Amino acid sequence: SKPKTSWETAKTEVEQVFQPLGGKKEYKTYPLASLKPAEDALVKSDEARAWLAGRGIRLKTAQQMHVGFKQNLEMAKYKDPDIASAGWLVFPCIEGDTVVGIKYRSIVRKTFYRQTGMRTALFGTQEIDMFKPILVVEGEPDQMILKQAGYQAVSLPSASVSLTPEMRDVLMQASSRVLAGDTDTAGSDVMGKLWQELNEQTFLLHWPTECKDANETFLKAAGGDLTKFCEIVDSQILEAIACPAPFITSLEAAMASGQTNLRDSPNRLRLPWPAVDEMAIILPGSVTAIMATNTGMGKSSLTHQAVLYAARKHD
Repeated sequence: SKPKTSWETAKTEVEQVFQPLGGKKEYKTYPLASLKPAEDALVKSDEARAWLAGRGIRLKTAQQMHVGFKQNLEMAKYKDPDIASAGWLVFPCIEGDTVVGIKYRSIVRKTFYRQTGMRTALFGTQEIDMFKPILVVEGEPDQMILKQAGYQAVSLPSASVSLTPEMRDVLMQASSRVLAGDTDTAGSDVMGKLWQELNEQTFLLHWPTECKDANETFLKAAGGDLTKFCEIVDSQILEAIACPAPFITSLEAAMASGQTNLRDSPNRLRLPWPAVDEMAIILPGSVTAIMATNTGMGKSSLTHQAVLYAARKHD
């Protein structure tokens, strides 16, 4: 058996101390076979297939994810009566051979509902492989376009849904995580928060500036070409891996800014002692070690003074 990661060790410790109150909530589940009528309806619906095609998603890809179609959605009649019978895609959240959650999305308006009594879960958890990285996105079309291109991907329920401990545990099963959500404010916020929380072997990907997400990158930046799309995704993943944690800057990137006189770089750490400041050019991305022959010689005080001085005098 492999040694526990720091995430698994911390999880075990927390679970030993804190026990859930009031027992575990029971949710409805359905066998995977129960989706067959909805999956068959997807094949027969011209409108549903056109919705997928408009996003560059092949029918075969949707079928691999067991996506279905439902013409009428009873629960939408109260809040959205004008589109309740206009057609809904069925996105199932699957664990093994069991459907643990279902999300319905309108094909005529950006509106969705969740099946009552079921868990709010991740879409595409069956794609997670402990030996491969997983791309974490913020929409089922994004997940499917990445799968179609040959990547392992999973979709969050939405930017407004806080991840449960179970969802985080599922994400941590992959060898690493590449957070590739929407570039809008809500998407950036949720991915930034996840980056700090998951931390271990987790990287933050940025889509091209003119694109909001994976699906838009495929359609706009890659022009619907899967090969070009893969080139873009691979390039963005490499860029993400170059920054291994929040607030860390690549030293290579800092030195490649085009500035020849690094001593005058506005982003360097300025020290309060002129002689030391002349010698120690500490740029973003630098790793600085302070050593002393014995404990209690003032290393911490010196570090605190230097950082406070730089913050107050040099912003």
